[in-house]
Amino acid sequence: MQVQKNGAMRGQPHHDILRITGLVTRIDADGDPVHELQLSCWCMTYTAFATITCQIDSNVLLQHFSLVYVIGYRTGEDTNPILTLTYIGKPTTDQVMRLPCLHSLPRSLSPLPDVSDQLVSAVNNLQTFQLRHFLKFSLERSDRLECFMLLPASQRDHHAYPGGLMTHSLEVAQMVVGMIRLNEPNMPLVWQETGFVAGLLHDLGKIRVYRRGGFQQPTASLVDHDQLTLELCAHGLEYLDQNLPDIADTLRHVWTCASPGARYGKTAMTTLARYLRDADGQNAMADKQKRASRNYSLNGMRSINQQRFWLPGDEAIAYEAA
Repeated sequence: MQVQKNGAMRGQPHHDILRITGLVTRIDADGDPVHELQLSCWCMTYTAFATITCQIDSNVLLQHFSLVYVIGYRTGEDTNPILTLTYIGKPTTDQVMRLPCLHSLPRSLSPLPDVSDQLVSAVNNLQTFQLRHFLKFSLERSDRLECFMLLPASQRDHHAYPGGLMTHSLEVAQMVVGMIRLNEPNMPLVWQETGFVAGLLHDLGKIRVYRRGGFQQPTASLVDHDQLTLELCAHGLEYLDQNLPDIADTLRHVWTCASPGARYGKTAMTTLARYLRDADGQNAMADKQKRASRNYSLNGMRSINQQRFWLPGDEAIAYEAA
């Protein structure tokens, strides 16, 4: 593509906040650098060009997954849009906070687009705006969002595949809400949504424990991932301390007492903690049972990773179907 450098731009004026998901810099026929970028958000991926006429703010890092505010002109088809950029800058906090939650999650990089669709829909259906802001502070960040989307939930145990962490986290969050609606349908909505957020981020610390491919980082031998979850959510919890302090303390409590044995020494003092503990364990076991039975095509006594499962025979399945 020939990129004009004389300012005679063509196309529809366009501005957006997008993530850099690809970057190649080349030299044109005049010896000037041209940046060819892939810029993504939840609903679209653009091919973008920045020549020497494009103003690039000195505070911007042109690197993978950086969040940038761009101004330019849009051409091309809707399925393959092209941006000719006139400005690349760093978005302000106010600009980012006005965006829909997870707007900057690039669907094009997701190993499980359908799960990503469910995730984005679920978080944007949260009616408590403070919890949506909390998710932006805690999850929608350049140093963690991609890992949350791509990493497994474990090395060899459950949801041990690319996208497994995102899948497990979303399923646990949905299960927590399901338990609340079954057992405590009159629970205030803000507490129900707190349960969802607690389930969604309960394993966030695993992004510091695993590498792509499921291999553990040295940190895994030094620090429990639950502690890392609190660390990664610290900024978001500070925000909630100023806006919904009881919700902030609830999240701290749920994440540190929900494990069997209450490893932090605190007994569960809310049903949300129990729901999270049970949903986490049940979801992990269900994934292992599906793998042991090859999605229920086998029966009898099966095992996976030294855990044994009893699967009903065909006659029980036939009786159930009848």
